[in-house]
Amino acid sequence: MKAPSDVEKYQQYTVKQFVLDPSFRRWVLFPDDPANIHWADWVALHPEKAADMASAKSLVLAIRPANTPLSATERAAAVQQIMARLPDTVDSGQPRRIVRQIHWQSWLRVAAAILLITGAGWWFIQRPNRIDYAELVAQLGQTRVEQTNDTQQPRTVLLSDGSTVTLQPGSRISYPVSFRGNQREVVLQGEAFFSIAKNPVKPFVVYANELVTKVLGTSFWVRARQQDEQVQVTVKTGRVAVFSQADPQLSAKLKAPALDGVVLDPNQRIVYTRATEKMEKGLIEQPLMTGQQEHELQAFNFDETPVAQVFETLEKAYEIDLVYDPTLFRDCPVSANLTDLPLYEKLDLICKAVQARYVVIEGRIIIEGKGCSVAP
Repeated sequence: MKAPSDVEKYQQYTVKQFVLDPSFRRWVLFPDDPANIHWADWVALHPEKAADMASAKSLVLAIRPANTPLSATERAAAVQQIMARLPDTVDSGQPRRIVRQIHWQSWLRVAAAILLITGAGWWFIQRPNRIDYAELVAQLGQTRVEQTNDTQQPRTVLLSDGSTVTLQPGSRISYPVSFRGNQREVVLQGEAFFSIAKNPVKPFVVYANELVTKVLGTSFWVRARQQDEQVQVTVKTGRVAVFSQADPQLSAKLKAPALDGVVLDPNQRIVYTRATEKMEKGLIEQPLMTGQQEHELQAFNFDETPVAQVFETLEKAYEIDLVYDPTLFRDCPVSANLTDLPLYEKLDLICKAVQARYVVIEGRIIIEGKGCSVAP
């Protein structure tokens, strides 16, 4: 049994911290009865961490060393079993996620597919009817102002709390003259960029078609045109929580002081497909540097730099989690000038230099390889 201080620290753990925790990794990779009992008891006491632990467990299994490659027969059987378990609605002809890689190994393909099955990146929603703008406005039931952008240029709307909304052409927004009560609620139809004044005790909530977005103070895009088959929420800075209107715990989650639900970080997005009623979390196609970094010339010129330090530089600049085994890559040096390259091209060159590969899963970049060793 762990000391109380160790037990308590897990309550604050993120998915990445679980992945990097030696005790957690040892349990996932080499489970035994005492460890199974310990972690089962712990998650029973902290059910709010169950989703994070499930994601972390899947990621640990995905990045473990591939000591025993699958044979062709085993690989075919594994893929057949995985595909047989996929719901019918997944086989819609649509890409399951954005993936970038350098020569996938068979085990990594299987691990990524398993993550899809076990819910690491998909949330299925049950709601038979679509929700439109007028219905959402009527539900809020208070005197509201409506602004419509009938021009061909973006239009900025200033709200009473100091937040700004940049409405794209053909979009409209409904909001109160002043925000009262415990929440700042607006309704959007169309597309807009939100820059929200920070107020931790009074969350800002955007209702847009079948999605609800809750923030405390951040900047993000929402695209929710009535005729479109998808609704998208994309984060530029800060953190955003996204729920479906059909969530049975929606009211409680909106009232909770913390962000709950599907939480997005910078460069992450949610895509909700209205026909199949599912959400997919992932990275945007071209991640951008965030915050102060985007206004500065960020140096990515490395000379015999440990690859772990290179990864940390990328994480800080883009605010994206890079998940890898630090013990495998601790002796890997990188020499390259990557200053003017997009993130994925940076990763392509780094992974080539250290004989690694990467895949994007649930808004995180998973890096795997044999690592480097120093000659004695």
